[in-house]
Parts: sequence; structure tokens; C-alpha cells
Amino acid sequence: MSLAVISPSGKFYGSEQILFEFLSRTSGFDVYCKEESGGLYEILLENNFAHRYFKFNNLKYFYLRLCGLLLFRYKKVYVNEGGHSRYIKLLGRIFFWKRFFIHIRLVEDTENERIKNMPANVCLISTSEYIADLILRNTGQSSEVISSPTRAFKKNLKWNDDVRSKKILKIGVIGRVTPTKGINEAKQFLDFLRNFPDNRSFEFLFFGDVEQANNEVADFVHFCKNLNTINVTFKGFIKEKSRIFEEIDLVVHFNGREPLGVVFLEALNQGIPFFGINSGGIACIAEKLELSKYMVDGPNWQEQLLYNIGNFKIKDFKDARERMLMEYSPELYCNRLNTLFN
Repeated sequence: MSLAVISPSGKFYGSEQILFEFLSRTSGFDVYCKEESGGLYEILLENNFAHRYFKFNNLKYFYLRLCGLLLFRYKKVYVNEGGHSRYIKLLGRIFFWKRFFIHIRLVEDTENERIKNMPANVCLISTSEYIADLILRNTGQSSEVISSPTRAFKKNLKWNDDVRSKKILKIGVIGRVTPTKGINEAKQFLDFLRNFPDNRSFEFLFFGDVEQANNEVADFVHFCKNLNTINVTFKGFIKEKSRIFEEIDLVVHFNGREPLGVVFLEALNQGIPFFGINSGGIACIAEKLELSKYMVDGPNWQEQLLYNIGNFKIKDFKDARERMLMEYSPELYCNRLNTLFN
């Protein structure tokens, strides 16, 4: 084996789900996952992919072990996320004749304090043009843009052409409920709707873990529970993505600093219209798929969003999905990563 694949967190959130998709279409790698209950390692064992799997508990001890593995087994190391870049930076300097790859997927992982002065044998991979721009601006380093692939394909896809006419519109908000995922914007929009004379009934369903220990999140949950005219439900984390999209009519994404926005791609693959903030990775996808007119910004973004929800053309999203199948295909993602590794 010449390449080791590492999942430092070992959970089964977005980046691990993307790694799972990559491993399902490739073969011959040694995969190291931090052991987590219900995490990536357990899920990989349930599938018959052509790889070898290893688990670890302590990250520091694992990287010490990796030093020995680099001496005798591996020529290259791929890390699926950038949260522990300092370890790879150190390994890159020690093993200067080896190659390392770090996939940067989060805004916080682009900070200068985290990834500055990377050795020349460490290749940074960014998940979107937005992340690549942040890396360049923050550190002066270039990166290879390889966007995450589209997932959650729905068999026998049928769009609901009459969704706008529904009396109660079920709006899905997908992603962890945390301060970094746009809960301030969500609160602003819900507050706007509460005071807006509209004859449509809205129901908001939040899908994702709720960080109740965070005071800002707790305040947001309390605010939602006290809304009288809008029904808000926190559904929690749901492993099967198809179940999420069966419950909703459209998706609204409130995070203006989303590094990519795979939920955008997943929604289109399920025949669900998507609306979001016209910045970050969402803006990158919207531009490529010619859906920028449905993304909002500026001081009156709440009014724009409400207008877009009530006046969109379903054909625009159907056409965007066809473009997406070419631009963000899993096959293209795998081919680009494998080409980089070789």
C-alpha cells in the first residue's frame, strides 16, 4: 500500500459521508478512522468495499504510530479534513521525501494560525473556490480545488410542479444547529415572517444535532418555541438523507459562510428547490448552476427570500440539476482525487 487515508474525527458528518462515497468507488487503500460510536469505522465495516480498515482512539498516539508506518509502508498520506493540520505539517517536515494531502473543508481550517508555512510536499485541497480564496488570502498559499460530489440520488425522481400552491409550506433547514451555521440569520427570517402579513402558512423543520450546551443555540431554541404563528420543529440528526427530503417541500440555507454547501446538491438530487445566502460556497454553486437569482443578500434579504419562495420556477431547478450532474458527479470527484494522488 502506498497511500494511507485518514479520518481524524471518525464521526459520520458531511466530510465523513463524502469520504464514504469516495471509498465506495475506489479500492486498495489503508483507511484509518478515529473510533466513534456509530461513526465512519463501524459503517465501513458493514460494507464490503475493497480496502483495509484500522481504528484508533488517541489522535496523538496515532500520529506517532504513523511515523513508523511512513518509514516502512506508506509513500503518501491523505487526511480528509484540516482540523489537525499541525500534525501533517510536522510530518511533512520530518518526512520531506513523502507526499501529504489535506482536504480543507471548513472556514476555520483556512486560518493562518492553522495552516501557515506548509512544507512544499504538503498539498492543500480546497472544497470550493470560496475556500481556495480564503486560503490564498489568509496564508498566501495556493490549493487544488476539488469540490465534494453530489449525493443522495433519488430513484424515479419526480419534481412537485405545484409546490408553490400548497397551503402549508414545509421548509427544511439542514445542518447542525450551531452559531457557525447561520442561526442568527434563521432567527432574523423567522422574526420577519412573524411580523409579515402573509396568507401562507409556514412550517420549519430543522434537521441536525442541536448544540444545546451553547447559550446562543439555547436562546435560539427558546425563541422558536415561543413563536405563535410559525411552527418550528427540531428533528435532530437523521442518518438517512432520503427521509429528510420526504418530509419537506423546499430547503432554505441560512449560513453565509458555508464552505461548499453539499446540502444544495443533495436537495436538487431529491427534486427539492433550494434557497440560500448569496455568499460563500453556496454562491459558488449557484453561479455554476445558474441559480444565483434565487440566492439573497443585502439589507432587505428577508423580503427577497420570501419573494423567491413564493415566485420561483420549478424548471430553473430542473435545469440546474442537469448541469449539476456534470459539474459535481461522484465519478469526476474520484477521478480528480486519484489523479492528484498519482
